[in-house]
Amino acid sequence: MFSGLEDMLRTGKYSDLTIRCEGEDVKVHRVIVCSPSKVLSAAVDGGFKEADTFVIELHDEHLSTLRRALSFLYTKDYDVSPYEEEQDTKPVMASETDHGEANSSLVVCETPQTTAATILEASSHTTIPETNHTHGTRPDLFVHADVYAFGDKYDISGLKDLAAAKFKECFIGLDPSSTKDFHQLVREVYHSTPRSDDGLRKTIVECCGQHINDLLTTSSFQEMVYNTEGSGLDLLREVVRLNDEFVLDLSTKTQGLQSTVISLETDKAQLTYSCTNAKRDYHNLDERLDEAIARATKVKCCRNCKKDFGASFDRGSGMPNSKIFLRCNGCGCKH
Repeated sequence: MFSGLEDMLRTGKYSDLTIRCEGEDVKVHRVIVCSPSKVLSAAVDGGFKEADTFVIELHDEHLSTLRRALSFLYTKDYDVSPYEEEQDTKPVMASETDHGEANSSLVVCETPQTTAATILEASSHTTIPETNHTHGTRPDLFVHADVYAFGDKYDISGLKDLAAAKFKECFIGLDPSSTKDFHQLVREVYHSTPRSDDGLRKTIVECCGQHINDLLTTSSFQEMVYNTEGSGLDLLREVVRLNDEFVLDLSTKTQGLQSTVISLETDKAQLTYSCTNAKRDYHNLDERLDEAIARATKVKCCRNCKKDFGASFDRGSGMPNSKIFLRCNGCGCKH
């Protein structure tokens, strides 16, 4: 099914909508593209110019990010491999707006001449931040951050979920204190998502919390926290959370050790008691052996077979307190 949809995206067959981005027209299908996105749906259904032209112009997006978003809409996945246009594309400058003040009520229908781009810009939280990378050299983390921001901007929840999962997967084994441009990644995530959205921020602060001691020694990290609104508070909350977890874990382990000590002391008392009894039993055994040996030296011949007495010891039941007998080696008579 998805391969067929992917062919339709690639060929533009039966397309009924055009998305124009960075000077290129991408032929798409409204039922696939607009259904998951309230923003794109409003652009073609709200009595705007795009409802007549069926052309949506995106002025502040990367074509490569759009392609990945469309790939998700058609196939439920996207690739981080660079597209041709990414080799020479200069990312767009980020807006330094207070993201917490974003208001979706700005999406209004004033006149039929209002374009979909106007709606999209009004409904967005910000544009995607600029970095010192071109897209062709950006790590996967930056790509997923861009795609996540696109999904947030155009209200495509499934795309956000996938980008967040891919983003988190990239953090496995990552040491931010020795990762080049990590501070730029943090700034991009915080500038491209609203304050209330922790889809990517949570992953970042959890990673930073695990390496906070090393990070605090780097000037780039200190500068990032100082200049990136909200990051310092998030990191403080994470450090407090980790400290609480550490204290709780330490308390649990301490209780476990105390239980182990009590159990060992109980075992020690039982072993001491058992050793005392064993010593007493074997002391009694030694005494009985001495008595048996003394008796054996007095017997000259067997009382039954009258032969010269050659005896062996018989401990009876074999228990420490059982009696010890002398038996004639010839007839087995008990003495």
